[in-house]
Amino acid sequence: TADIDGETLKKEFESFGTILKSRIIRNAAGESKGYGFIQYGSRGEADVAKKNLGAKIINGRAVRIDWTDCKTPDSMLSNVLFVDRLPRNYRDRFGLQKLFEPFGRVRDVHLVVHHQTQEPRGFAFVEFSRHEEADKARLTLNEHMFFGSPIRVSFA
Repeated sequence: TADIDGETLKKEFESFGTILKSRIIRNAAGESKGYGFIQYGSRGEADVAKKNLGAKIINGRAVRIDWTDCKTPDSMLSNVLFVDRLPRNYRDRFGLQKLFEPFGRVRDVHLVVHHQTQEPRGFAFVEFSRHEEADKARLTLNEHMFFGSPIRVSFA
């Protein structure tokens, strides 16, 4: 929820061990995305917390506690967007790239076609260099009118 910050999260979990980092993940507008990360000083401390906090409620919201095998929380954030509701006959990969370029470096645009007919399927994937760039594009372009169609933009 919006009223939970990294410090609040840390306080809820610190009785089980030394917390090295606590972080709430936020979108480009600064709003909580509804999840966060706690990094304990040891795997043993994390084990104890996971076992004891399986049904934790924080500010009226159930908390699911699970492991992540990423090196840093940032490595879990997607930099690829799923773009849906494109006009069925839309084939211009570079036109789609131009739409997204103002938000950051676009690494790739993949317009999906039917494997037998090669006809456009009405959706694409847009890969950015950084998650923050993708998030800004998602927030700005979701429901944007594109060739007469309100496109839907979400993380892939």
